[in-house]
Amino acid sequence: MLVFLYYAAAFIIFAHGLIHLIGVAVYWQLAVVNEIPYKTTLLGGRWDIGDMGMRIFGLLWLIGTIGFVASAAGMALKTPWWQPVLLVTTLFSLVITILDWNAAKFGAITNIIILIALIVEQFIL
Repeated sequence: MLVFLYYAAAFIIFAHGLIHLIGVAVYWQLAVVNEIPYKTTLLGGRWDIGDMGMRIFGLLWLIGTIGFVASAAGMALKTPWWQPVLLVTTLFSLVITILDWNAAKFGAITNIIILIALIVEQFIL
């Protein structure tokens, strides 16, 4: 049963990473997503970073994708480095989801759940 949960967790982390691609697509204006309209502001409209700033912000979402996908692969392959990579990636993702809270609040909640799971895995299991 624990093996199934372990691989299910790796899949959820992988899927969370792929969901980051929505941020890339929207903020690079590659796709229109009704729930996440293109904008040039963060922090609920308080910080206008312009079009180039949003392209850079989209790049940050891509970095999150890479980190989560790599972490999930490392976890599935039982490498020794997946936990620190997942920790750093999750903290990084939490920052960018907070910056875009209105569009990414569920991602922030997912990041908090991942952090709790990492703590439980590290100190209890």
